[in-house]
Amino acid sequence: MRKKTIKEFSPPIDYIISTDDAHVAEGYPNMNWGDATALYLQSYTENYKNERIFLKFDLSGTPANSKIVKVDLYLHRWRGKFADVDVRCYSIDDSWGEGTLTWNNQPTIKDMLGEVRLKRGGPEWYSWDVTSFVLSELERDKVASFCLKALTEDESGQHAFSSREWRGGTLSPYLKVIYYPA
Repeated sequence: MRKKTIKEFSPPIDYIISTDDAHVAEGYPNMNWGDATALYLQSYTENYKNERIFLKFDLSGTPANSKIVKVDLYLHRWRGKFADVDVRCYSIDDSWGEGTLTWNNQPTIKDMLGEVRLKRGGPEWYSWDVTSFVLSELERDKVASFCLKALTEDESGQHAFSSREWRGGTLSPYLKVIYYPA
């Protein structure tokens, strides 16, 4: 009897780097940090107060007619101090820009897409499953924007992430897109 060999097939993976990324700080409501090398997410009551991260991705390079299996949003956290923080990823509209975003003009937060607990400590990659939202944006305008914020603000905890400007973009926020070609 002859054995049949089935070759394992791994679907292709695309990595989409953010086109815009910035953070906003409640304590400095008119400041813009669009060109900063770090993105801060903070839950706190003093100084900068609560801080949120905003990210935008151009999806137009996604292979046409492909079957997308999974999309995860990845950020490199290089420092987490004071406390662990539960962070939610939300969808937002695409009306904001990296060079003009402030606390006072931040877009409205829409649907919650996922939640991850950030632990205190050193460098680590964190990810949120954003598949359903990215699929809907591929049908719409081929741009996906996200906001990351602490589940409970006004507490204690600061986490610093690498922006796309950090060290020439080597640790940029990105979408990992797993798909089957058409």
